[in-house]
Amino acid sequence: MEEYKLSLAALGKRLEQLINLHQEAEERSIQLLEEQKKLNQQVEVLQAENDSLKKQNEALKIVSKVEGQSEDREELKKRVGELIREVDSCIALLNK
Repeated sequence: MEEYKLSLAALGKRLEQLINLHQEAEERSIQLLEEQKKLNQQVEVLQAENDSLKKQNEALKIVSKVEGQSEDREELKKRVGELIREVDSCIALLNK
């Protein structure tokens, strides 16, 4: 009978340990879920920032293309002006 009491006491002690471990695991699970929630929020913020930066990058690419075209346009205007002057001088020579 004494042996059963000792076994029952050991079993009770082990059960108490398991209950404590279970409670600790639940607390850790709650902590991890909260941390996951915070990290998910950070991911959302960073994704929004990334999207914004992508849009800015696209806008900068467009602006740089337009600016490049503007420079090309000025160069083209100069060249056309030169050609017109050359044609005018040829016409003037023909009229002499």
